[in-house]
Amino acid sequence: MVADADGNLHGVAAVIDKDLASALLANNLGADLLIISTAVEKVALNFGTPEQTTVDHLTLAEAKAYLAEGVHFAAGSMGPKIQAVINYLSNGGTTAIVTNPENVARALHGETGPCSHWIDRRRPAILNGLFASPCSEAEPQGGAGTLRALDQYLAL
Repeated sequence: MVADADGNLHGVAAVIDKDLASALLANNLGADLLIISTAVEKVALNFGTPEQTTVDHLTLAEAKAYLAEGVHFAAGSMGPKIQAVINYLSNGGTTAIVTNPENVARALHGETGPCSHWIDRRRPAILNGLFASPCSEAEPQGGAGTLRALDQYLAL
């Protein structure tokens, strides 16, 4: 909807990016975790080239740098997802996961690789700060109790 000079509202055609909208909603709700669902299990650098590699985790600074390079994340594909994660983390969000639907539970448990899919603004190296996983030697804040609560939530 847009308002004309007289304040009357009129409908207009528009496209809303679901990932950017989800990040904005997550920030407004104060969510600790943003999950971006996509068609692939892991984010890849140099996508579609012989140098392609998957990423197990990124810091916010790394996500910003890779996006700025303009070669890793396609504008109509992974680019908006990474931008949504950057927006979410830059505006107070804590942790984000980018993975496909069938691997969300595994990613939450750290079972698809050490810290797979996690992008976190809090720590440069250990990124799986809310949930127990192979990513840390000591049980992180929240620990097993957080995992049990998450398991109950996922079972709903």
